[in-house]
Amino acid sequence: MRGGAAGRGRYAAPVRTPLSVLQCPDARDRAAALRALDLIEQGQIDFARLRAMSVYLRERLTAAGFDVIPGDHPIVPVRFGTSARAQAAASALAQRGILAQAFSYPVVPEGQARLRLQASLALSDGDLDRVVDAFRSMRH
Repeated sequence: MRGGAAGRGRYAAPVRTPLSVLQCPDARDRAAALRALDLIEQGQIDFARLRAMSVYLRERLTAAGFDVIPGDHPIVPVRFGTSARAQAAASALAQRGILAQAFSYPVVPEGQARLRLQASLALSDGDLDRVVDAFRSMRH
């Protein structure tokens, strides 16, 4: 598998490792990565809003009794323990139109299967509430 890294100066330096998650396999991906860097440099990404959305999801899901793995980033992992439980939860959420990727061993330690949610600026406050409500419905 081959890949390439798109970036300028200070952005490209950290991603020159062979297994970087920021590697881009084709010209479209490189162009998209460069456009994202442009948006960041121009101040067009509302990082404060993105952080607030992540905090909101973490707090509400924790209050609802879910095992949310702490962090300060848009990815919100919710631990379910077994692969079967994580997969069942992902399927239940998908039926409600919510994308939550299930990860289990060997991607994560055995017995720590989880769902991966990601806060996105494309989501509204109502969307976030719908995610929390969908999780709560799995408790009943």
